[in-house]
Amino acid sequence: MNNEAFASVFVIVVTLAILMQAGVLYAIYKSLSRLNVEVREARQSFENTKEPLFSDLKLLLNQSIELVGNLNRISSDFSKVASTARNQVEKFDGLVSETADMARQHVHRLDGLVGGAIDSIERTSRAVQDNILVPVREVSAVIKGVKMGLDFLTSKRQPPSVDKSAQDEAMFI
Repeated sequence: MNNEAFASVFVIVVTLAILMQAGVLYAIYKSLSRLNVEVREARQSFENTKEPLFSDLKLLLNQSIELVGNLNRISSDFSKVASTARNQVEKFDGLVSETADMARQHVHRLDGLVGGAIDSIERTSRAVQDNILVPVREVSAVIKGVKMGLDFLTSKRQPPSVDKSAQDEAMFI
């Protein structure tokens, strides 16, 4: 019985192993069947959405190409504007420099004229003061003296007292 029992047990174990393998294979089959259905559904969904997606991508690509063309034109126009602005700024800089030089020359000449006029006015003022006002003050003082003398002689009174500040003032004139 040893060999026969061993053979029977072996056959039973092998049968159980084969049945287990069959069960595992059946589970794999079922799993693959479900996976196949899901892949078909995903493929169908992709097929349904790929046309609009590719259409949208194509539209986006065309718009991007158009945008790049517009950007190139804008860049070219901006370059032209920058070049024109640079030229205008250079011209304006030259004009400002020339105007500033002319203004400096005019200011220098005007400064000389004003300085000369001020010197002339000062000389004239000194001349008027020295030649006209001093003699006029002297004549005025003489006239006041004569008047006071006449007043004294005609009134027989004492001359009015002259205060100290009036005498000091007369000395400075």
